[in-house]
This record gives sequence, C-alpha cells and structure tokens, in this order.
Amino acid sequence: MLLASALVAALSGSLATAPQASADEGCAAGTAMNVVAHQDDDLIFQNPMLLSAIRDGLCVRTVYVTAGDANDSEDYWSAREDGVKAAYAHLAGVPDTWSVSDAGVAGHPIPVATLDGAPRLSLTFMRLPDGYRDGRGGSNYGNQSLQKLYTGLIGNITAVNGSSSYTLAGLQGTLLALITSYQPDRISTLDFAGTYGDGDHSDHHTVAYLVHAAHQLYTTPHTITGYQGYPNKKRPSNVADPELAAKTEAFLVYAQHDSKTCTTALDCSTNSIGAWLSRSYTVAVPAAVPVAAKEVADVEGPAAVAANVAATAAVTASSENTASGQTAVKAVDGVIAGHPVDATREWATLSGKAGSYLNLAFPAPVTLNKVVLYDRPNTNDQITGATLTFSDGTTVPVPALENTGQATTVTFPDRATTSLRVTVTTVSGTTRNVGLAELQAYPGTAATLPFPVPAPANVAATAAVSASSENTATGQAAAKAVDGVIAGHPVDATKEWATVGGKAGSYLNLAFPAPVTLNKVVLYDRPNTNDQITGATLTFSDGTTVPVPALENTGKGTTITFSDRATTSLRVTVTTVSGTTRNVGLAELQAYAN
Repeated sequence: MLLASALVAALSGSLATAPQASADEGCAAGTAMNVVAHQDDDLIFQNPMLLSAIRDGLCVRTVYVTAGDANDSEDYWSAREDGVKAAYAHLAGVPDTWSVSDAGVAGHPIPVATLDGAPRLSLTFMRLPDGYRDGRGGSNYGNQSLQKLYTGLIGNITAVNGSSSYTLAGLQGTLLALITSYQPDRISTLDFAGTYGDGDHSDHHTVAYLVHAAHQLYTTPHTITGYQGYPNKKRPSNVADPELAAKTEAFLVYAQHDSKTCTTALDCSTNSIGAWLSRSYTVAVPAAVPVAAKEVADVEGPAAVAANVAATAAVTASSENTASGQTAVKAVDGVIAGHPVDATREWATLSGKAGSYLNLAFPAPVTLNKVVLYDRPNTNDQITGATLTFSDGTTVPVPALENTGQATTVTFPDRATTSLRVTVTTVSGTTRNVGLAELQAYPGTAATLPFPVPAPANVAATAAVSASSENTATGQAAAKAVDGVIAGHPVDATKEWATVGGKAGSYLNLAFPAPVTLNKVVLYDRPNTNDQITGATLTFSDGTTVPVPALENTGKGTTITFSDRATTSLRVTVTTVSGTTRNVGLAELQAYAN
C-alpha cells in the first residue's frame, strides 16, 4: 500500500521545511487543527468547540483557505484577518500581538501567524478567492472559485494577492501537507456530508470535501468532525449561556474589523448571524483512522475515487510550441481543450510525429494503474499508437486515441514508478504536429482520495450575457439574470434583468467560453405579478430547441430538464407573455452542467 507520507510528497513537493508545531511539550493536552473557508467560519459554526479547546490548553491551529474577500480589495480581506487575530487573542486572554512565519510547503508561500502571548495558538492564511455562495466567484478575481476548481470548470486557482496558484491536485496535496506537518489528533472542518445547492456556501462544502479527502490519507491516529454551515439556522438553538455569551463576545471582537457584518449583539440578533451564534451542529462523522492499515473502501464516509496526480509531476517533451502557448505542461493543466476551441490548453509539438514523447517526473514514487489520454481535438492530428514507459523500464501499449476529443483509457496492474513517458509510435496520415489535449494519471487502489460526488454545477455565470434589450438606466442589465441573486422589483430591481418595453420576441443569450454539456435550466420570472413569461424556447448552439412552459408568477423557479446537450451557447426566446406585461425579463437563470 502506498503510505500517506509518500503521497504527501508526491502531491505537494516537499514537507522538509514545514514546522512540526505539535512536537512542542506545550501540546501535551492535545493538538487540534481547524480548516475552514472564511475568517469567521470557526467563530460562528465551530464554536463553542473552539472556546473549549483553547480553555482546555490544546494547541490549536486554524487554516483559512480563502481570503474571505467577498470580491473586495486587500483592505477588506486583510482587515478580516486582523479581526480573527483579535478574536483569538481575546479568547486566550492575552494581548493581540502576533509573529508571522511561513508554513513551509515548497512552492506555496503561506503565512502562519503565532500568538505571542499564547504560542500554542496559530492561524494560517491561504488567501484563495471567495467563491460566493453559489460558486460563481467574484469578477475582481477572474470569477475563480473552489467549487469551479473542484468540479473541473477551471484548471487552477490563484490567491487574491498572487502569492500562489494551485491545480486541484496541488491544493489537495498542500492541505495534506499542512495537516501532516502539524500532526493534529483532532481535525475540524465544515460540512462534508452536504452537497452544492443545499443552502450552504459553496466554499464551505468544497473545503470540507478536500479536508475529508486529506484525512483519509493522514496516518496519525485522529478524529475528524464536520460542522454544518448556513442551514443550521433551521434547527433548534442548542448553544446557551454562558457559552453563547462567550461565543457572541468573541465574534463581536472580530466584527469590529469586518465592515460587512453586524457589530453589536442587538444588530446581530435581527439577522442570520444571531441564529448561527445560538447554534452549532456537527454532521455525520466518518470512522477514526489511521487508515494506512485499511483499504479505503473499508473507510466510512463518501465514496472513494482516485486522484489524478499528473499535475504534480515535472513535465518535459520532445518539442513544444512555446510561441502559441502549446507547451508540454498544458497536457496536465486539468483542462481538456485545444485547437480549434482554445489552443493554449493543449500540448503540441513542432512538426512532431512518430518518436515524439511527453515525460512526467514525479517528486516521489507513485503507484499507478490507469492513464487517460485525450488527443488534440482537431481532426487532422491524431496519435494512432503509443507506448507508456515507467521508471523500471516496463511498458504498456496504447491504442489509437479517440479522434473526437473523447478519452482513451489505458489500465494495467499497479506500477510503482517515479516517471511516466508517453512515446508516440504511429500517427495518422494527416498529422502535422502531434500532441495531447490532456493526460491524467491515476494511483492504484491504496492511494485513492475520497470525494463526495459533486452536484451538477450552475455554469450560467461563466457565460458572456447579451439580450434583445436591457434597462441600464435602472441597473436591470442582462448580466443580472446570472448574478446568483434571485430577486427583482419590487424588492430589489437592480438584481434582475428587464427589457425596455420587451414582450414576445425578447431574448437572453449566454455564450460560454468553452463547450458545456447541459441537462437542466431553471428560470425565475421577474417577481412582480404584472410581467410574466407564459411561454419560451431554449435554443442551443447546434440549433436544437426545448420548449419552456409558463414561468411561475410567484417568484419560484421553473425547472426545464432535457437530455444532455453539448453546446457553446444558450438562448431563451420569449414566445408569449401575460396581458399585463410591460417589460418582460428574468430574476435569474441557472444552467446546470452534467
């Protein structure tokens, strides 16, 4: 079985410089690590557990995976970091002074702040972009989100200050490195039992999924606990004084630094913050580990799937077209694309044919049993035969790759290796520059990473949006139909799309940056009772259509399902409206990728 320590090295590069904080004798009471999404998640959802851990003398380190930026500037997210530092100092009863070092994960500078008056408490800031509740991401940071990374809509994610960039595999490895270096005997995170779209924040779920995966590979005996997020306010209050008073006090210390939240107990009592402060619920807890002596299939919790480790390797090739951005590393960038859609997402040689190769050098041994190859999507250049070669010299033949952009999967018995080379043996007669859109390399059974199956992702916000008309004077622009907020006049007209006198014949068009496969669209009519779409048509880029019935006139969603449609665009064309309609439009459109 591939031990966790080897996979940590394979995924994150090096742990040699990571601080072994738990080795300090001051951690005799225990070592706890909290991994959350935003700078108040621990104060709101994991308290009073946090309060108890600090009072009981445990060493506590909290990792904040996102910057909690809310699409705002550094002034805002750095103030939130100051706020949570002040809250921890308050909980510990010491001055709010901190010393900053680095987490020690090679290639990824991550600051660790240690409380001077209580050095058993430390905070780690990864500063990835806040993805928003629905996972669409903020425009100031390229609409990146953890959910998009996790579901494959983007190939990498970059910190808001540009300090580091991660593929999914790289982020998995870094979280595992942070856990392994700190050696906690208890891990706490957010809701790994829920799914996207259940009312919780997309960042909460994604961080929890990634931590749950890391826990399966962390071999030190420990427990893991997930805490429910936003939906817990629907459950009975279960935090009472004196814990409630202490929890509220700590949050209000933090809140003095956060300009977007309530700052007094009275103000908080009138919104969701007050409800969350009086509640703290855990979710289904997987079995304790270590798992090194067990097969992952025996471990309770979400179903296990293998982790693609190709992106962890150093990549070289016989040749690459650097002028057009078609470099070797693009074959492992996590994005399955290439010319004619996006040439910058594929590897292409310079006139390479038979004899061309792509080589992956892993930072530590891995055990592989499956490689998936995607040929360049253009129909001229095709690999019709190849060979996989491992570091021990053994080989596996590769058949002709699919010439339609689909995957060609090559399976074989477990091979322990430090490298993987794909050597092209034959090509089609029309080939000019052989290459790959993507290569995926999967570990054997003992190295699988567990993930809940992600719910379908709403990809509407990734599209460029245009319309037959839009009321820009009132802020009712076309883009507001995909802003992730289901609202409109009379509550908030700036959150909906409205035409200027538009009725039947009006349309909203979404142009996606790359092909998506859709099977569900949800439409929300403008919430006022006068303007109503009573019939429409969905049109896809191949010209096929799906009829839309009358939309709910009560503000509820109307769901249209259909067989999978691969498309680069989606147009909603209004065919009929109610007799009272003056300006047709939509409060929101959601388009779900399969």
